[in-house]
Amino acid sequence: MHCQPLPVLSITDPSGRKVAAGDPTCERVISEDVASAATDAARCPVGDQSAYGRCDGGTAEQVSRILGGRPVAGKTGSSEDASTESFVGFTPQLAVASIAANPDDPRDHVGSAVQRDVIAAVARTMASALSGEPRRDFAPPGAGAAFGADGPRGR
Repeated sequence: MHCQPLPVLSITDPSGRKVAAGDPTCERVISEDVASAATDAARCPVGDQSAYGRCDGGTAEQVSRILGGRPVAGKTGSSEDASTESFVGFTPQLAVASIAANPDDPRDHVGSAVQRDVIAAVARTMASALSGEPRRDFAPPGAGAAFGADGPRGR
């Protein structure tokens, strides 16, 4: 689903009375089967396991441990020559992203040494935000045209 950015969902006054609210405008832009298959694949980089049990290592495996085994998916990223390092992590309830870069000097390659810190910052933020929230599972990949019980078919 794509939702128009809406940074504030509600505002309450000191007495707890809601004084303003907003609802994001959302629309489906890719099929549920494609979205659930992409999510399932994104579970491998963060140390979670795909629905098909085919993950064998990832680039951000500490995320699953920091979240205490809660279902999670994500993707690391590095730009050319490690000038930026980024990570996006998500659960069924929450998405968090971070990037390390030097906006004052694009020639300053922050380097892969900070990638671990970027990943940990996202994971700790997610763990804090989800503390006390119920565990939710991702929808498993469906049996749409490109997917079957054995996973994605080669094309």
